Amino acid sequence: MAKSPLNMSSEQLLMASIMAAAPQPSAKVLGKKKKKQPDSEIVTQEAFQNAMAMLLAKALPTAPVAPVAPVAPEAQPVAPPPVQAVAPVQPPVNADRSLFATYAWEWFESYKVPKLHPGTAMNYRLTIRKHLVPYFGQMHMNAITTADVQRFYNQHAHQARSTVRTMGILLHGIFESAIEDGLCTINPTRSKRLTMTQRKKVREALPLEHAQDIIAGLPKLEPKDRLLVALLIFTGIRRGEALGLQWADIDFERKLISIRRSVRFVGNKGYIGPMKSSAGVRLIPLSPQLEEVLAQVDHGGKYLLGNGEFPITEMTYKRGWERICRTINMYGATAHVLRHPYVKLKTKLFIQANQQFCRQSQFAHPGGQ
Repeated sequence: MAKSPLNMSSEQLLMASIMAAAPQPSAKVLGKKKKKQPDSEIVTQEAFQNAMAMLLAKALPTAPVAPVAPVAPEAQPVAPPPVQAVAPVQPPVNADRSLFATYAWEWFESYKVPKLHPGTAMNYRLTIRKHLVPYFGQMHMNAITTADVQRFYNQHAHQARSTVRTMGILLHGIFESAIEDGLCTINPTRSKRLTMTQRKKVREALPLEHAQDIIAGLPKLEPKDRLLVALLIFTGIRRGEALGLQWADIDFERKLISIRRSVRFVGNKGYIGPMKSSAGVRLIPLSPQLEEVLAQVDHGGKYLLGNGEFPITEMTYKRGWERICRTINMYGATAHVLRHPYVKLKTKLFIQANQQFCRQSQFAHPGGQ
């Protein structure tokens, strides 16, 4: 699939500089002509964390980050060397640690990031940058009261409880650490008087008739668009899991699909990462309907929905989804909503009924990402 030329943002340029450090597979290794600039790059989890740090460095009260030195590619096909780590960003020497913004970032980068999954770290950074720092940023740690925290919760009452609860968890951790460091004497988030929104984010499952209508419209879609919708509605997997599927994960003989990795978008690039937990690595059934759709698409390349050897970009995904919604009636469903039709229950029943078979199947899990 040819990629339309797009103007790159400053964040994307930063990401491109990191990608340049990793050796690219040669035409000899790929067994085909060398392609133009791919939609995405695949990097290690370490590189993913480094990219996150660079993209959000502008939000920190910090000194500039030193660029990563490029690594020369090997002449022969060998395992790529690890991407050079980006030095941790430290606040200026004269930064006032008593200010919430300075201390919050110091606490997060020093104590939280090393323990978090890259995707979770990215979400927490966005929460701190978009919500906590704008409200508390220029306030001194020992001056923030329970009333300030309550006003903050009230200001976000329109958001889902899970979102506000995440903000509360981060605030609590920041103040607990500040007490240990002698920057304040009490944690204003401990008060039992505090209340937060009870609003829950509800995603309604597609009615059976809507799911059947979408399935009936699949032949109207382009092959890759048809495959995306079929993967979601016939398996109940997440969007990132669908985008991370490789042809080597499909066992047509045993009618099984191995879910082993997930794609996350950062700065338009698609990053391959591990599952959040060991429970996410699993086998699911390959239904006859999905197998029929798979037979109608080109099996070339590494990824089912990728651009040859690489997963698609976020822009490619969004344009594809818009094209799908223009072609058939999706009833406002998102990729997540498509996880919930009747086929998801059938998937669970299949896995329960074949649990012992899956353990003894000796299904090969190809190495690498």
